[in-house]
Amino acid sequence: MRVIKIAFNLVAVSSITLLLASCGSTPPEPPQTNLPEVTQKIRERADKFQKMLAPNYANSMIIDSSTIDSYRKIPYTLAQRLVLLGIKYVHIRFDLDIVDSKQKTKELKTLLAAMKNNGITPNILVSDKRFYTYKSKDWDKTPKYWLYDNRHPMKKLLDAIGKFNTDNFDPSTKIDGITVIFSPDYVNKRQTSYPTGALYEWTDQGYGKGNDNDKLVQTGILNLWELKKRLHNMRMVVVVPDFLERKVKAGQLSFGKTSDFLQFCDDVIIEIFVGSSLSKTRSYAAASLKPVKTAGRVSIALRTVFIPYQSPLTLKSFVDSDWTTLLRKTGSLQKSFKQYKAFMGFTFDNYYGIERLLEK
Repeated sequence: MRVIKIAFNLVAVSSITLLLASCGSTPPEPPQTNLPEVTQKIRERADKFQKMLAPNYANSMIIDSSTIDSYRKIPYTLAQRLVLLGIKYVHIRFDLDIVDSKQKTKELKTLLAAMKNNGITPNILVSDKRFYTYKSKDWDKTPKYWLYDNRHPMKKLLDAIGKFNTDNFDPSTKIDGITVIFSPDYVNKRQTSYPTGALYEWTDQGYGKGNDNDKLVQTGILNLWELKKRLHNMRMVVVVPDFLERKVKAGQLSFGKTSDFLQFCDDVIIEIFVGSSLSKTRSYAAASLKPVKTAGRVSIALRTVFIPYQSPLTLKSFVDSDWTTLLRKTGSLQKSFKQYKAFMGFTFDNYYGIERLLEK
């Protein structure tokens, strides 16, 4: 594998240290003893799912706010259902900006403990839209400047993680890793999150080396690289859109290959937005898996979002049919991906859609 080295000069600064826990922390709630019963049908379906997909791979699940709300009082039930499915990792969509609330802090602690105590590795899922609020013309040359600015979202993210872990004495309630959604294509004026005064904008005309799209990808990678350094030994996974690899191959972007992200992060998740089309999923996933020679570090994300009304978005989900069809399609894809050394398993986005089919 050809390793692309991204060179940049950085000013030496002191790192953020995650301190040892204080004695004022609140321990997590103990496991619930009166858990809702899992029906025989669910057990049989989950067992088949696990036996088909889990034995040789590390599959993961994205946990969104609807699932967190549903299992708020019984997080151990959620963890045990994930165990039935053979899930090894979860990516929890939790807003760290609100963990100053005692109730939210307690909820997150309990949820993390529930996962870890059931052998599941939890990451906090964050969006990288917060990383593109640059206005200086030198923004792509100074990826470390935000470490000095307490108002900058990346600095706030690190501070929130540091504070949360410092206030915890129990390792089972600490944040051990984060998963970052890499989405430079969302930095455009069609998005409500578009930062006022941003130097660059992602557009269909912005491709080409040195143009806006290229600058957004390069700077995003540099900032994620710097973020990983500041996380020290904390696990970091990056979710990458499937088209980046193809755009680099076509000469429209300088960076964005899966191997570029694997230089600094632990694993990469390739998000594929082609609905339930097996042929396109195979093709787009292969473009990212084939060039990577490192074993077991690339997960293929399948959209399993449930949308309760007719919408074009429904076509982008693998749960638009039934449980048997889901198993058939994912099993077929797994057979195709076995040939690639880098394939580590699937990431299902998200659990709510899987559960709807599981209980249907």
